[in-house]
Amino acid sequence: MTDGRTGTNPADYVKLPSERSTQGVHRASLTTPTSFLAAGHVQALVAATPWPYNLYIHVAAWAGLRAAELCGLQVSDVQRPPRSLNPNAAPKPGTLRVDRTLATVGGALTYDTPKTRGSRRRVPLTPATVALLRDYLALHPRGHDPTAPLFPGMTLVAARPAGLSAVGEDGQRTRLTAAAALAALTVGEAELRLTLGWGQPLRHRTFYKAVCRPAVLQTIRLGTPVPPHA
Repeated sequence: MTDGRTGTNPADYVKLPSERSTQGVHRASLTTPTSFLAAGHVQALVAATPWPYNLYIHVAAWAGLRAAELCGLQVSDVQRPPRSLNPNAAPKPGTLRVDRTLATVGGALTYDTPKTRGSRRRVPLTPATVALLRDYLALHPRGHDPTAPLFPGMTLVAARPAGLSAVGEDGQRTRLTAAAALAALTVGEAELRLTLGWGQPLRHRTFYKAVCRPAVLQTIRLGTPVPPHA
């Protein structure tokens, strides 16, 4: 239209998606700006997340991988530069190899290839992230197995049932959701609730419900709130 080649804008007749689905489920408002985590948000969320998934949060934030790519990472995908013998030398960056994703097929987890050729890539890592991954792999029970999942699967040990009533500061009893009950734990207590399966890949949905969502709620409780849809 700007250069006069068309007299009308063809986009004028494009029907925009509704804010509600056909089933009436509310969708995100088209005018709501996307929320991004600032560095302080990431730091607060990492601090509120039990090990080893605090590193998962860190890598997700600073490497920019999708959930399926994070869960598909294996030990050999961490490309660490050799340690320098010169203590004054600038640290060299490492890379993270993205060659596979993790998918759920028929209820079972299976490795899959990325959707596009461009999705296979090498992601540069900051020296700080390389140092964290180096320390983490030193503690990884299968850190010498190149095909072992980088982040282990998990099961949550039940301590108290979801919906258990609790007394608030106002003296009134409220019903706790599962996420709120987990968010009320310290990071150390939350870590003890996790049974790690180092030979099994991580199911992101389980991670989100059992670890990530409670950590977000805990940042709110501690006064450094992370956007709720993080």
